Amino acid sequence: MLRTLMPNQAEKFWVPDAAEGTDMRFIFVRKDHVPTTLGSGAGFLLFDRFTALAHGKPYQATQPAANLGEVVVNGWNAQAPGQLAIQGVFYDPGQAGSLLRAQSSQRDYFQATGTWLPLLRLQLGEPQGQVFGFSQQDQLDNGYRVAARLNTRYLDTGNGDDTCRGNRGAFYCRGVLLRTTDVGNFRAWNPSSNSVRGNGVSFSYFRADSKVLRTYKAQGLVIREEAAPATRPLSLRCVYPFDGSTGGRADMCDFRLSCASAGIDSAAAWLARFRGSPYSGCWFSPAAQQFRVANEIRQQLNDGLGWNEMVVAAWPAGAPLGLPLEALLYSRASYFAGDGLAGGKRFQTDYFADTGRTLPLLQLRPMPTDGRLFIYDPNDQALR
Repeated sequence: MLRTLMPNQAEKFWVPDAAEGTDMRFIFVRKDHVPTTLGSGAGFLLFDRFTALAHGKPYQATQPAANLGEVVVNGWNAQAPGQLAIQGVFYDPGQAGSLLRAQSSQRDYFQATGTWLPLLRLQLGEPQGQVFGFSQQDQLDNGYRVAARLNTRYLDTGNGDDTCRGNRGAFYCRGVLLRTTDVGNFRAWNPSSNSVRGNGVSFSYFRADSKVLRTYKAQGLVIREEAAPATRPLSLRCVYPFDGSTGGRADMCDFRLSCASAGIDSAAAWLARFRGSPYSGCWFSPAAQQFRVANEIRQQLNDGLGWNEMVVAAWPAGAPLGLPLEALLYSRASYFAGDGLAGGKRFQTDYFADTGRTLPLLQLRPMPTDGRLFIYDPNDQALR
């Protein structure tokens, strides 16, 4: 049994409309009894009576003779939603905006009861019989899992071993790569024309021992570790221990000497040459030993700006689903101040408009004393 949300419904989804009083009307759905439409494309599902009884949530129901496809649950107590036999919420992926409506319902129920209902995809009449589907990414509480996973990577300093598989630097399997950018009439995940020309997009690398004090802008993107599979994996070209002053360069790496060509292979050698001008120093490659040295330099020299710069090769625009995006972020500790929460919500809305999927929006807190670089709050999400 299911019930769809009414268009522009003002009340919480479990509240009957004024004409129903203490009853709640549901649609009875079965393989041989499929409605032609799901109305608004989002709604909620009820347990069958026996399962509801097993959960300690019994109910009485009647079926009006005038409408055999309808079931009326009597004595519906909207004041105690946690005691109602609600099984989950659903959305029709074929209807625009239905996922966000279902997530909003999921959040409303959690705020009222402290319980997260599962969110299911519902495609009535699906020829293979796979009417219901579940995706972890659809769940509004998935943001807690993403934040926990990122915080684990942030705290993973390798215990003295900074080498990832294939002699790659630590960025490949631990720590967090992220990019902050402006909000404007463009998609945040597409490289700018300057980035394409210079074959470089600037990121920062956050790890518990990297001494990154702030983000550059107030909102941005978080990517998966490079070891994670992706249709369009990103490729780190070069590493600057501090801001690299790369803006507008013809090539964001090769406009300077590489540290390897300058014979610099240790933090001591780099500091001996560039301590007085850290923003014009040579760059390191992503290889494990060079990446390690770049991080050691940050640990030994205080930085007035507060970030490192990782130059990632520019990627083709217009394919967000292929990119290894893991989350969106906002920060209240950014070099350029701004309303990062509003900016992050804008990115979230843009991503949903282009892909039909959602990414969690997380708050980033540089140098956290509790080890939690990222915090997830369902109330920060751009839902409607």
